[in-house]
Amino acid sequence: MSPNIIRHRRALSPKHIPCVIRPRRLRLARQAQRETSGRGFGWVVAACLAVSGALSLGAVAEDAVTIVRGGVNAVQDTLANAIGLLQDNDTIVFKPDTYPNATGYTITKDNVAFKGADTGTFAGDGYLLPDGSRVQVYNPATVLSVSSGRFFDAAGHVMGSIANLQLESEAAPVGGEGGAIRADGFAGTISNTVFKGFAVTNYNGGALYAAGDFNANIAYSTFIENTAGTGAAIETEGNFNGNIDHSIFINNTATNGHGAAIKIRNTFTGTISNSVFIGNKTNDGLTFGGAIRIIGAFAGVIDNTVFAGNFSNTGGAIAAGNASTFNITNSVFSKNTASSSGGAIMSANINGAITNTIFAGNEATNSSTYGGGAISISGSIGGVGDYLDLSGTMFLQNSTPNGHGGAIFMEFTSTRTIALAALSGDVVFQGNTDRSSQPTALDIDDYSSATLLFSAAAGRTMWFYDSVQAVTSGTNSLTINAEATHTGTVLFDRYESAISGPVTVAHGTLTLQNGASIKATGFDFTVDPGATLTVAYEQERTIYTPVYGNDGVTLLRVDTTTETPAFTTASAIDAATATFDAARLRFLLPSAKPTSALLTVTGSASVEGALIDMVLPAGAATYSKGDRIVLIDAAGGTSGTPATHDDYVNIRGLQGATLQYDF
Repeated sequence: MSPNIIRHRRALSPKHIPCVIRPRRLRLARQAQRETSGRGFGWVVAACLAVSGALSLGAVAEDAVTIVRGGVNAVQDTLANAIGLLQDNDTIVFKPDTYPNATGYTITKDNVAFKGADTGTFAGDGYLLPDGSRVQVYNPATVLSVSSGRFFDAAGHVMGSIANLQLESEAAPVGGEGGAIRADGFAGTISNTVFKGFAVTNYNGGALYAAGDFNANIAYSTFIENTAGTGAAIETEGNFNGNIDHSIFINNTATNGHGAAIKIRNTFTGTISNSVFIGNKTNDGLTFGGAIRIIGAFAGVIDNTVFAGNFSNTGGAIAAGNASTFNITNSVFSKNTASSSGGAIMSANINGAITNTIFAGNEATNSSTYGGGAISISGSIGGVGDYLDLSGTMFLQNSTPNGHGGAIFMEFTSTRTIALAALSGDVVFQGNTDRSSQPTALDIDDYSSATLLFSAAAGRTMWFYDSVQAVTSGTNSLTINAEATHTGTVLFDRYESAISGPVTVAHGTLTLQNGASIKATGFDFTVDPGATLTVAYEQERTIYTPVYGNDGVTLLRVDTTTETPAFTTASAIDAATATFDAARLRFLLPSAKPTSALLTVTGSASVEGALIDMVLPAGAATYSKGDRIVLIDAAGGTSGTPATHDDYVNIRGLQGATLQYDF
């Protein structure tokens, strides 16, 4: 017999020798050695598996485990033996209802799988993985309860796939990051797995912690009641490039910082879809992101996902950093709360698209300086040709009782652009309130200056059932449909909006209905040639009422009503100069003849070459061709002296205008 083989046999006790290497099998054993990278006992085991089939290590103890390699089972009496015999791609199968103490074991092989059949408890600090190791953990309907320490410690290494487990912690909070698993990064998949009750003390990553990038795909998994300083369910110090699908994050808590469910140090480039974030919360200090905190840029996708009842100081559901390009679709943000600003979302900048999404009942509660019941922005929103597309999105019943901007608040110290668009669907702002006396969709901080760009594609409408307030110490401006390709409608209903700067309708239509007005006091109000200003009364108003469930908005109740015009606050334009040259002015008249002006311009007005179109409601018989109807009541004009149709040319600024009427 080879001296090398004899030496190994003498070094080991008989019960640890899995088989006898007979001389006639030595050739096969050496062949097995060449096919493996192991030395010593490791290659002897490989030889036995290759030569003699099933591997047995003597008497089976209560904590028995089995190594499965290439379809061959090898039962071990201790976990230590099993780990010591592992090769790449092996599977360790635990005896049902038996998960022995795993403290301090080091797994030195790659792509090792752990599999069990029942419930059990891991005691100690789990498994240690060397550099480059990947580990898979899977088993249908397995509940693993950690009595102390964490489940896996892969610090400095990559964690592989995990599937079909319920991981629960009965342990005291773990010191250091990653209450369940810590690793250099995550790859592979995490599927059909529950992480419940893991905690770290004053550290990050209550359940999962990645010191580098998080590249795993999470599906059909649940993170519930985990606790950490930040990132109570997941924290990554790198980029989040993975995907989350059909998963639940519920009642996770960040005690000292940000991202009660997920915290991402760098950029989010992954996808979150078909998932739910409910009741996640940070403490009420200077914290960000009740559900998700992205310190870098938001550059990923959120689709068909619900954020409900999450809480933070800033960004009740999501807080993101600079250069963010949002892509949020078909989602719901409901009843999220920020104590300072951004009841649902806070971001330095927002570009991209938030489409077919509902923001309902979100709130920024305590701050008198900030606000934004739904969204708070400290930078810009897009620009010409780079709008935030809000197509199909609704802002309903969001509030900031002590702050500014029931739906959106903008806060910055230099001139910014706010570009909102309805490109493939209508946009609705309704029932959003702040500390002012009327509903407010958008409010600009007093120390800011903003270029407002509101645009709608042909056939689309941006509905402001709430006002827009952009009166600041700086100069603002509002342009309706700045691009020639945008010919849709921007509509204001009922309330007075104020802009401390010029207002221009460049293309398409601006509609003021049911008593709505725009104040551009001291500045120009211009309707460019070919654009339309419509002043309308008795228009049907749609009322959207969200119905809330535990998982967000369950449905929208839709009612309609017809407003009765209040002629004492008739639609008005307050500007230094109103220019309607070569524009179209449309007046949808009320059934009863008004007693005051339909359109009031406090400054001088010019309508050279304008087309003035009056339309009476069908069936109304209170008007006749000879009735006197005041269309424009300009400073120095005919205030208080109604004019007949024949007197139009005598009203200052109407020379050259063409009157059409439909009585």
